[in-house]
Amino acid sequence: MISWHPSGQSFKVHNQTLFSSTVQKKYFTHTVYSSFRRQLNLWGFKRISEFPRAENSQHGYYSNPMFARGQYSLCCQMRRANVTETPCTKEQKRNVDTECLSSSSVEIIKSRENTLQKDEKDGGVNFRAYYS
Repeated sequence: MISWHPSGQSFKVHNQTLFSSTVQKKYFTHTVYSSFRRQLNLWGFKRISEFPRAENSQHGYYSNPMFARGQYSLCCQMRRANVTETPCTKEQKRNVDTECLSSSSVEIIKSRENTLQKDEKDGGVNFRAYYS
């Protein structure tokens, strides 16, 4: 479903449907893969597009300098892009390319993050296993 590139500097979701129905369903408020991609962008991940595709190419992989296999402490330095915290009107959504996030949405995200950490501590789904 997900694998690291041999370099350990990027990862790829091989089966988006399975990923959406298992990982996204459990840890996110959405199960649409494009929403997950948007979150990756907000966290500073870049999709790698290499042409021509060489052997061991990273084409289609996502990378972030603060996200590397086995280097968990780097994740602490990751920061999500600032997002407007005021509700948007339909007119604003049509005219502005920024995401509007209410304070209740922030609380939901924090809650999901806490659930993920608790599940990992309780021996539930090992989220890191999806990336190894």
